[in-house]
Amino acid sequence: MKALQQALTLLLVKIAIFGLVGCGINKDEHEKVVSQLEQANAQLAKVSAELEQANAQIAKMERSQTDDVAGLKIALRKHKRARKLLRASLASSQ
Repeated sequence: MKALQQALTLLLVKIAIFGLVGCGINKDEHEKVVSQLEQANAQLAKVSAELEQANAQIAKMERSQTDDVAGLKIALRKHKRARKLLRASLASSQ
């Protein structure tokens, strides 16, 4: 228990010293880094929105393509059926 108290006291002292002294970075550099970080976050948000829009367009195109393929399969079946009936009709007329 005593070791825990000593560790907590040491931690609090270190935090207090760090708070008083600072981390060693001057204010101008800090503001510059914060500004760059904000710009990077804005760009990230913009690119994320563009990516979501592109993904939505891809999903729309995939659905459309799936519908087109289904329509082509139906048309192919109809043509095969019509060809089969035409061949049967030609065979019976000969």
